[in-house]
Amino acid sequence: MRLSRAAAWYLIVQSIGASLWWCVLMIWPLTRVLFIAPGAPDSVLLAFALPDAILFVGFGAAAAFGIWKERTWAWPFLCVHAGAAGYAALYCITLAVLTNGECWLGAILMSPPLAITAWMAWTLRPKESISCSMP
Repeated sequence: MRLSRAAAWYLIVQSIGASLWWCVLMIWPLTRVLFIAPGAPDSVLLAFALPDAILFVGFGAAAAFGIWKERTWAWPFLCVHAGAAGYAALYCITLAVLTNGECWLGAILMSPPLAITAWMAWTLRPKESISCSMP
């Protein structure tokens, strides 16, 4: 299987997984305690729902489609998704550190998207479109 096909499948599975995770949080509010600092209101977590739906889930799914169909806009969409994954992962890791490990589950769940999507964005970048040389 070509790398681009594997990347598209990964992004689809990740987008579905993130959507299901948000559904669980909305349907069973008691699960939210695993992802917020002790004593923090639910709104601290729920404020991430819309940005996550658009930038992580939406751009991830769109990038998967674009990669599968070999569209030129797929790579910028993948970069937006990778940025969202990186931001969310670093937030979760920082929260786990600041709460002395209380919120470790979010950090664990977001670590693969941090590494894998960044690697995919680098590996699948258009080879001729990026230049670091100065004129």
